[in-house]
Amino acid sequence: RTQQSKRQQQEVVKRPGGARGFKADPTEASELSYIDCGVGRLLDLPLHDRLSVLNCHCNRIEALAGLDRAPNLRHLDLSSNRISRISDLDCLASLRTLNLAGNRLAKVEGLAGLKSLVRINLSYNAIRDVAGFAEMRGPAYRLTCIELHGNQIRAVSQLTKSLRQCRNLRHLTLSLASADNPACRQRDYRRQLLAGLPQLDSLDQLDRQGDRAAVEVLADVPGLEEFLEFLGSSSAATDAGGGGNEDESKSRRLPTPKIDAAYKRFRSRRPAGELDDDGVDDNHGADADERRSGEGDEAGKADGEKAYRERLEQLERRLEQLAEGGAAPRAEQEEDNKQLEAKSARGQQKSTKHRQPQGDSATKKDDKGGSSGSGAATASATAGAVNLAVTGQPAAAQKRGESLTYGELLRELDLERERRWKSEAACRRLAEHAQLLQAQSREDAAVRAAAVDAAEKLKSTAADEREMRESAEARAAKAEADGAAAESARVEAERRVEEMRAGLERLRRAASGEERRRAQSAAEAEKRAARAEVEAATQRDQAERLGESLRQAEHLLAERERDFQHQLAGCYRLGSPELESLVAKEADRERRCAAQAIRRLEERLAEAGERYRALEDEFRLALRLQAQSEEQLKRQAAEATEEAAGLRELYQAARGREAEREKLLAELSQLAKEQKIKLETAAKTRQEEIKAQKARDQKQEEQLEDARRRLTDMESLRKENKRLTAQLAAQDSLIEGLRAEKRLWADELAQQGSALAQDRGRLESRVELLQSEVASLKRQLEQETDALRIKTKVAEDLLDTVRKLKDSLAEKDAAVKRVQEEGIERTRQLEEQLQLETESRRDAEDQVKALTERKDELKQQVEELTDRCQRAERNAAQLTSRWRDKSDQISRMEAQVEQLRSEFERREAELRAERDKSAAAATAATEQLRTADDAFRAQLDAQQTGHRRQVEQLERQLAKARSDADSRVAEVEEEMRQLLKDTEAQKQRLEAKVRQLTSAFNQVAQDLAESALR
Repeated sequence: RTQQSKRQQQEVVKRPGGARGFKADPTEASELSYIDCGVGRLLDLPLHDRLSVLNCHCNRIEALAGLDRAPNLRHLDLSSNRISRISDLDCLASLRTLNLAGNRLAKVEGLAGLKSLVRINLSYNAIRDVAGFAEMRGPAYRLTCIELHGNQIRAVSQLTKSLRQCRNLRHLTLSLASADNPACRQRDYRRQLLAGLPQLDSLDQLDRQGDRAAVEVLADVPGLEEFLEFLGSSSAATDAGGGGNEDESKSRRLPTPKIDAAYKRFRSRRPAGELDDDGVDDNHGADADERRSGEGDEAGKADGEKAYRERLEQLERRLEQLAEGGAAPRAEQEEDNKQLEAKSARGQQKSTKHRQPQGDSATKKDDKGGSSGSGAATASATAGAVNLAVTGQPAAAQKRGESLTYGELLRELDLERERRWKSEAACRRLAEHAQLLQAQSREDAAVRAAAVDAAEKLKSTAADEREMRESAEARAAKAEADGAAAESARVEAERRVEEMRAGLERLRRAASGEERRRAQSAAEAEKRAARAEVEAATQRDQAERLGESLRQAEHLLAERERDFQHQLAGCYRLGSPELESLVAKEADRERRCAAQAIRRLEERLAEAGERYRALEDEFRLALRLQAQSEEQLKRQAAEATEEAAGLRELYQAARGREAEREKLLAELSQLAKEQKIKLETAAKTRQEEIKAQKARDQKQEEQLEDARRRLTDMESLRKENKRLTAQLAAQDSLIEGLRAEKRLWADELAQQGSALAQDRGRLESRVELLQSEVASLKRQLEQETDALRIKTKVAEDLLDTVRKLKDSLAEKDAAVKRVQEEGIERTRQLEEQLQLETESRRDAEDQVKALTERKDELKQQVEELTDRCQRAERNAAQLTSRWRDKSDQISRMEAQVEQLRSEFERREAELRAERDKSAAAATAATEQLRTADDAFRAQLDAQQTGHRRQVEQLERQLAKARSDADSRVAEVEEEMRQLLKDTEAQKQRLEAKVRQLTSAFNQVAQDLAESALR
């Protein structure tokens, strides 16, 4: 369709005469047009049940709600709106055309109720899913044409599956000009679609042979409903060949059973001897009548119009009146019949030539042949009809009746034939003009669409390039900001490394202090061990002195016993009760004292052993804790070494990436500058090309307009020539062919019964005027013939001029096509360059993104290292606290050793006191024993022997306890020496690791300083 101009609300209505006009009341209009009126909802429009056409192109409609108020709608145009979903169309059962192009549709749906839909236009949307067409399956749906170009359909298989059940689908458009679908770029998509949809006649406006196919259907154009009958008859006449006029005359015959019966009565009343040369014509007419009567019977059952019946009854009454009249003698009419046959044949040929539709030369030749044949058959049938006369009537009366009837019929038929010819010519001109307008509109729309598409593509390309340039600048700025952030992060990392180095220095100082404290504690332990050794030697000397004093005491005791024995000589006798009781008492007391002394010594030894074992366990626990702490320090030192190595590698990698990023940023900046220069050059070149193309298009449009004006003049001259020729032929054959064409005119009169009843009066007056106009027309014929010759010459000159213009237009079209192809090629090259630059920029963006991710990783690693340093500091603090605890434990152990030493001295003093007490008691006993009897000596010797054994046992136990104490002291000393050696070795290893860490951090700091200087 042609593009309509912007206008305000217009309501188009149909008047009774068939013309269209505007009416102020929209509730009575059959057509409504709201083009670019800012309509937002269909509910705001005055829709009603008499509305058949609704055009709401270029508005702001978002939904289809509200169409249920116009159930008889046949044509609906909602293109260039904001509709996103197809719905609420089930109420439009009579809808034939639906235009939803240029909306926001993504899916085809909601078409199940549109069984009368013939054409649907869904182009220039965002459709991906066409499964909604599967609902229109079966022969009940009349969908013939689908337009889907300019969408996003990707799968050919889905499209084939959805449209396979559309039985009446004939035309499918997926690609038109530069608007297509992604599926159209697939290989052999046309072959797949044509194979999967066998009902298709054309795909993308190309038939199955690849030729251009016409898709326009005049029945779907709003406003042509009243002209479809004439358009169909003209097209049928154009497509028919040879004997098409006979078939057309048969198909146009109306049911006339009474006329056929009257005609049979005429034939039955005709004498048999009258059948001579025209008998073949009578048989032919009879066969035709039989065929016509059969067809009339079949069609008469379906035709019930009152006007036709009344008209046919009038014609039957006239034929009965003619039948009741007498038949003229055959001798009078033979000559007239011969003349009529010859004249009617010539007139039929001319009139048939006049009624033939305008077509190509081959069609005209065929139509002429068919017309001549049908004219001959009609002439013979008419001659046979004329020969049917009733005998017994006067010739004059018959001639008068025939003249009256024939005059009326001639006037009616002439007027009706002229009206029919004018209507057919008008319909043909209208159809040709409509086709021409459609072709021009399609060409103009294609040119405008191509220009708009090219402009849109150029605009989109420029906008994309501008966006890409802005995005590149933004990314460059972002990269610079990221570089600054990375630099600040690097400075922060250096600061943290310095802090870590200071922390390590503090840790080293703390470790050296801890080592000094350990050395001091070890020296103090050695001193305490030396003091313990001295004390043990002192105790050994004291034990030796005690043994010596014990031996002296025994010697003294022996001497005193001897003295006592001497003294006993003058004391009580052995065996005396007094002596025995005294000895028994003393012995019991001594036994008790010795047992108590032995128990006390055993308890003291057991307590000393338990304390020694507890002290030994505490020493072992302290050594185990020391070993664990040393192992933990070793592991931490190893982890710190590995972290330092990893940090060094990461720093080297970061330096390399920083250099690559700076190089990449420089390349990107250079590339952006070059791209900017190229874009400016391309924009200037494109503007110059557009200006040149506009100038060429304007010049060509002017030349085309001039050519169109000349073609219009040429066409008007040609039509005037044809009209004059047809009028002359019609006037020449008007009177001569009246009698021969009686039957044919009668058939035509039956076809146009209602029109004949209305125009009867005008036909009578027209017949009278025609007789007076014949002479004037003959005089005008010569003048018009001369003018026609002159116009023909002018037309030939115009044809040559038009031919030359067409050649020049073809050359200019070829030049325009070449320029368009060059522009397309340049556009494609620019698009390729843009694509390459886009890919390079995308790679640069990927690199920048990778650098950013690497920077984030480095930040994360620095944070992890910071966390590790903090954990190392916490571990060092924990170690320091542990060393303090161990120092406290060692001090507690020293206090316990001091306490044990004081306890030992106290016990030694107690033993000495007890020894003194024992010596005093022994002295007292010696003094008492000196007074004992000699008899008591034997018992005393035995007691002394037992006491001596006990003392020896005590000495052995004491010596064993001393040796055990010495061995335990030696073991403790050995363990302490080994502990001191291990501590010294650990200290040396820790110092070596600290030196390595210090050198590594010095190297890292040196590298950072060098990179900062760079």
